Amino acid sequence: MLGRLLFLALMLWAATAAGAPPTWATYTGAEGAGQSDVPGHVFWSVKYTDVLEKNGTVSVEYHTDTLKLEWSKLPLSGDYTLGARITGEAGFANLMPDYLLDGTRRLPRGFFSSYLQGQTWVEGALATDLWGTLELGGRRWIATGAPKTDPSFVLPTDTWSLETRLHLTWWALAHDAAWSDHHRAFPRLEGFALGVSFGLDWLADTAPWGAMDADAFSPPDPRNRPESVQLMTYQWLRAGLPLGTSLRLEFEQSAGHRTGADDRTRWPAGGLNPYVVPLAGAYWAYFHTASFVSAGLTARHVVSKGLEWGPFVTALDLEDPARRGLKDRRSFLGTGVALDWRTGPWQVDMRAGYSPTLNDFAPAARPWSLFMGVGWGE
Repeated sequence: MLGRLLFLALMLWAATAAGAPPTWATYTGAEGAGQSDVPGHVFWSVKYTDVLEKNGTVSVEYHTDTLKLEWSKLPLSGDYTLGARITGEAGFANLMPDYLLDGTRRLPRGFFSSYLQGQTWVEGALATDLWGTLELGGRRWIATGAPKTDPSFVLPTDTWSLETRLHLTWWALAHDAAWSDHHRAFPRLEGFALGVSFGLDWLADTAPWGAMDADAFSPPDPRNRPESVQLMTYQWLRAGLPLGTSLRLEFEQSAGHRTGADDRTRWPAGGLNPYVVPLAGAYWAYFHTASFVSAGLTARHVVSKGLEWGPFVTALDLEDPARRGLKDRRSFLGTGVALDWRTGPWQVDMRAGYSPTLNDFAPAARPWSLFMGVGWGE
């Protein structure tokens, strides 16, 4: 009901205070590894954006199982602006229906995870090229069993959480259409940018959950014992260096650490889609981790203004990759090739990857993956 009222308010304001013409964009993608017990994932999204005259920007986005209503860039004082967002995700939050273990999907350990989240933030320039954002949010978590969830599986307790964030960004990247066009998921990098985020979350109910019954599950999963106070740090870096007119090197790196996490709040990692910590050769969100370091290097051949392609390598080091509730870490490598084609309002992305280290870690898994995305916007 709240989301519907906000949507109507946004549309009414857009109709009476619109500046530039509104824009529409859509993006559809799929990723898979050709493994029968781990079917591929398909997603699609559509986004409406309207820049209002002196009154910020409103947008409505529907993304597979998620609806986002946002009003941002409302002028405050000086360079500072205000923003607010309501997000609802039904069933597949953090891919909880998919539980990947030892190279296979274990449906008895999967469940439907949903939430309704509200956020508000203030952002602005702190110095030349340095930006800061202070964010406050709250969320209602809801868990229900999936059709094949084992009766012995303990579901997370429905609970509330409060979430605060501080984001600092140093930005010296050249403009690229992907920073503003929703239908372009992978930006072309030239220059340098660095960001760091700090978070503090409080959960009202932190009862242990998961596949804890050793008589029903082999092996049991003891690691989903969330703490009421969770601290988070996240860091990212992106850089691009042209080498002549037809070659560019791109480097991306990120790292994260969270205390007291469970699988709902751990980072999804593995795959070539734009929503996970990348590892070429792993399929979509093979891992869920509370601590990781990731890096990737791409050599891009600029065929024309619209077409680029090139090989890349990715590296990922993470905590508890085997989901045994341990503090052990393991490193993985992957390599692949990417194609990025832009023609008019269209965007085509193709990526393929292989990871010999994933094959050693989980022989039942196919150590390769394919991703394809198609976007359009006006």
